[in-house]
Amino acid sequence: MLFLNIRRRGLIIGVILILLFVSVPTAYKIIVAHESKSIPKPEKTKEEPSPYGEFLRWEEVNTIFPKYSKATVIDFETGLQFHVQRRAGKYHADVQPLASEDSSVMKMIYDGSWSWKRKAVIVKLDNGRRIAASMNGMPHGAGAIRGNNFNGHFCIHFRDSKIHASREINMDHQIMIWKAANKVDEQLFSLPPRSVVNVFFSAVAQNDGYIAGKAIDNQSEYAVSLLDGINDIKSARLCGIKDKNQNSFDVDVWLVYEGSDKEYRKKFSINMIKKQNLGWKIDPRTLLPLIEKDVWVESRQYDEFMEEDPEFDEL
Repeated sequence: MLFLNIRRRGLIIGVILILLFVSVPTAYKIIVAHESKSIPKPEKTKEEPSPYGEFLRWEEVNTIFPKYSKATVIDFETGLQFHVQRRAGKYHADVQPLASEDSSVMKMIYDGSWSWKRKAVIVKLDNGRRIAASMNGMPHGAGAIRGNNFNGHFCIHFRDSKIHASREINMDHQIMIWKAANKVDEQLFSLPPRSVVNVFFSAVAQNDGYIAGKAIDNQSEYAVSLLDGINDIKSARLCGIKDKNQNSFDVDVWLVYEGSDKEYRKKFSINMIKKQNLGWKIDPRTLLPLIEKDVWVESRQYDEFMEEDPEFDEL
């Protein structure tokens, strides 16, 4: 009898142990599952779209932005945008604002006055693709959209596109495309000294201190005063550049300062510096004659029409 009781107790204990073995993990899983449901999962954050555009060559853009297609032009600096239609253009896009409201926004981007100045823009196609580009702000040539309060068309350039009249790539447009694509440093790094000089004066001509600052040795003690000074330059034209030696050039420049009705000619020499991992840069100390308003070779009355570019492209 005693043996049976002991055996019965052993069976009971065994059953209890089995139940504990099965129930404890199950209970643990239930508790963990309950806790995981009660803890909110972090929401996926929406990635901000890049402010830059694709660095596409004109031959490709010409196929994905064909004639009579529409797009949105976004000013890289202000974010202001307006709608256009491509109407013509073989070597770049000749476009027109769709409506008078679009023309008003475009004029606002140019501070209320039409101008040949180039500006970095993003061209957003109907399929959502964003392409780095450059526009000028001057109505010219023929226009076919009625009621848009825009007398003609304007030009939008893309990587390696050309001016129709000269069949040449325009540096002023290209540097703005670099800016819209975030490629300024990369492009400057690959350039020889003479081309860096051309980039700098193109940037000054377009009143773009950001790109001008990339072309100089901005670690120099003279960099800040130079960049502050060129903000007072309304117009700049590099008329001549000659090799002085391997790392320096003689330049011939015509300048117009803000608030002046005269154009001043200056001739001076500039030196180049090879910076590790950055490429060739201009020594800003040698550019200081640009901002010395009381020193010049000759002066003449400023004629704003002399700045016009041969971009009169008939539709």
